[in-house]
Formats: sequence, structure tokens, C-alpha cells
Amino acid sequence: MPNQVKMSKRNIAVVLAAALSGAVVLTFLGVTMAVGALVRADEPARADAVVVLFHDTEIYLRMTEAARLYREGYVPKVVINGGRVHPVLKEMEAGGFSRDWRWEEEYRDYLRFLGVPLEDVIFIQVEDSFDSWGEATYLGERLRRLGMKDLIITTNKYHSRRAGYVWERLYGGVFGIRVVPVRSEPFSAWSWWREGRQFKWTLYELGSWIFLLVRSLTSSL
Repeated sequence: MPNQVKMSKRNIAVVLAAALSGAVVLTFLGVTMAVGALVRADEPARADAVVVLFHDTEIYLRMTEAARLYREGYVPKVVINGGRVHPVLKEMEAGGFSRDWRWEEEYRDYLRFLGVPLEDVIFIQVEDSFDSWGEATYLGERLRRLGMKDLIITTNKYHSRRAGYVWERLYGGVFGIRVVPVRSEPFSAWSWWREGRQFKWTLYELGSWIFLLVRSLTSSL
């Protein structure tokens, strides 16, 4: 009888360990699938322009992808937006502070180095817009007035699903929209927790989706 009790306890321990391991594996797979769902990657096709979404230093990866699409003949124009001015800087400018360079100069030189001539770049200054919804609202209206019909949106992988959602929610009946994320960035659903910036990107993006959900439930979005 004592041996049977010991065996029974051992079996219970094995079952519990297996169940715990299974729960961990399933949780891991669930999180990985959720993170993987952040990525949308459409096949590129001919469009009127590729729109580079703005995000601090990440814009350089995005411009590199846009230049590739331009060189491969998918688009005749590259759209760059920027020029956002922080309220503190606006106060300084009101007090006499000025800069001797324009916001688009560095982007112009970078794109020209990548083979995109200045005449094929459309620079749009977007003021007082600090999220994807505001950016899309302003840019989409400007591009609509320019007569564009089909757009490629390029952004980082982790941002691609939400970017496509926002643009299609706002302009799905106005533009044909494809999302082509940066191919050369390191973001991966299978290793996002191993690198600080990927971890930060993931948490930021998941939080942004929650914000969109809350906004849709509390407004006429």
C-alpha cells in the first residue's frame, strides 16, 4: 500500500507538471500568435504613391523601403510627412528662436542617396498630429485632393496591422490601400522579448490597439 501511495503521488506530480508545461506552452503560443497578428504584409502592386508614415528615427527604415518600391517601379511618387513642432518649441519660436534648416532637408538628401529624385518626393507638413489616426486623417485628405486613387502604406512590421486598419477605416472607400512593411527590420513574433526595442515596440503597439478599442467604444469612431 505505501508503494502504491508513493506511485500515486508521483503520477499526480507528473500530471501536474505536464499540465503546467502545457499551459506555459499554450500561453506562449497564444502570445506569439497575438504578436504575429500585429503584422500585415500585402504584396506590392502598382500605386500612385508610397506613403511613409512618420515615427522619429524609424522613418529611415521606412524611407529605405519606400525607395526600394520606387526603384522597382511600383510607385512614381514617395510621400514624406513631418514638420511636427512641439508646443515648447512653438513658444520659443514666438519668443524669437529660429532654425536655419527646414524639416525636409535631411529626408530629401537621404532619399536622393537611395535613388529617389527630389521631383518625385511629395513633402507634406503635418502640424499638431501625434498619432496614427491624426496623421492618416490629415495626409489622406491632402492625397485625395491631389487625385490619388491607390496607395502603398509603408511602416514598421509591428505597426503595419494597425496602420492598415486606420487607413482603411478612414479612407477604405476613397483609396485602394496596400500595406508593405519594412522588410529589413528585426521585429519577430518569435523573439520580440529578447531585445529591448522589440519589447518596447510590442507593448506600445498592444497599448495602442487598446486605445483604439476604447476610443471606438466611447466615441463615434
